[in-house]
Amino acid sequence: MENAQKVRGEIWESVKGLSDEQLNMVVAEGTWTIAQVLEHLYLMEKVAIDSFPDIKKVDEKNPVKIRRVHLIIDRSQKVDAPEFLVPNKEFQSLVTLKEKLQGLN
Repeated sequence: MENAQKVRGEIWESVKGLSDEQLNMVVAEGTWTIAQVLEHLYLMEKVAIDSFPDIKKVDEKNPVKIRRVHLIIDRSQKVDAPEFLVPNKEFQSLVTLKEKLQGLN
């Protein structure tokens, strides 16, 4: 958890000087904006946190689903996010994105 907070701080530091317009700027066709990447991180954390109660339900009748979790840290392979982790295309402010992510703590 401590490492997650450290990484979160590094993320906020890396976008600190950017305007909301820069955060929402599309730099290349088919890529996400910085704001969309931040929302994707929010969606991933929300899914992880929401799934914690399901851990208690794992047994022989309800086994753990095998996931390709290793791909999260392997950036050499491009993998499309599942639909529920794809950020929307609406303009978002840094303040709103921070509020979303801080609301998960």
